[in-house]
Amino acid sequence: MLGAILLAWLGSTALAAADQQTAALDASQLRISTPTYSTDGAISGASSGGFAGLTWPLILYAYSGGTLCESSSALSIEPNNAGYGWRIQITPIVRVRFSMNADPDQHLNVVRRDLKVEWRRLWNRGDKVTGDAGGSAVLTLKPGDHILLDYLGAAPTEKCQAIGMGLEIGLAPAKPAGVIETDMWLVHRLPDGSEQTQHQVLRSRVGGGVEYFFDNVKIQGTGNDVPVEVFGKISPYAIEDGSVRLRFEITRKHLTSGSSGSDLAAKPGEVLSFNLPLDPSDGALAGHRLSVRLKATVKSPE
Repeated sequence: MLGAILLAWLGSTALAAADQQTAALDASQLRISTPTYSTDGAISGASSGGFAGLTWPLILYAYSGGTLCESSSALSIEPNNAGYGWRIQITPIVRVRFSMNADPDQHLNVVRRDLKVEWRRLWNRGDKVTGDAGGSAVLTLKPGDHILLDYLGAAPTEKCQAIGMGLEIGLAPAKPAGVIETDMWLVHRLPDGSEQTQHQVLRSRVGGGVEYFFDNVKIQGTGNDVPVEVFGKISPYAIEDGSVRLRFEITRKHLTSGSSGSDLAAKPGEVLSFNLPLDPSDGALAGHRLSVRLKATVKSPE
């Protein structure tokens, strides 16, 4: 199978290289461009994208006509009227992590998608290029990246003031991150089985975070009426298959303090619940229970 690198995690720490394999990569955000530079500083040219569903490796011809002012969108079939341009081949490389300690159904986790890009000059100044002028690179692209791979120069003419054309690969800018709406409840269950509940709604973009604070819980006759404080932070960092992945941090303060943090995956409509241990030194707390519940929902970008 064609090159990609399988990275293996043995346990949770040891890292070793393993077998090689290829895998399809969603190329809907991939862009192949031919920026064309003019004597007045203007940049024009053509760009092609939306390659999702094509068979990999992807082969394209990025070119212009007889002058650089005739730049055209990249084609999958070699053109017969090119004066300048390249043949470019793009092969996806999917790097995955293997965990011996993971859930049996989730041993393999994609951790990075790279591209092996190979390009060769086919035409320059109206002539067919002989030899192997070109290059190759393995790229890790992020949304909004633009990488210039090669450049062909030309002398400006009366009809075309272009002085050069580049071969560029990149990814379209990321769409605005969705807004995550998190409902949170602090539930105080009394010894008689009744419940007192506080509710609040938090909003944050993916990659951001927001702090939360509940009103102090006062339990009569405990610790000289010292209130129980509950506060923390919610930090959504990814949306995967509709689930919200977030960092949940919480602190409980009473006669003693305790803090914890967890990485969670909240499925659509799922309510997660966490019990808060109370101070064992305060016997009056017997029968009282505190818990925090949360539900994360993906909202449309603002």
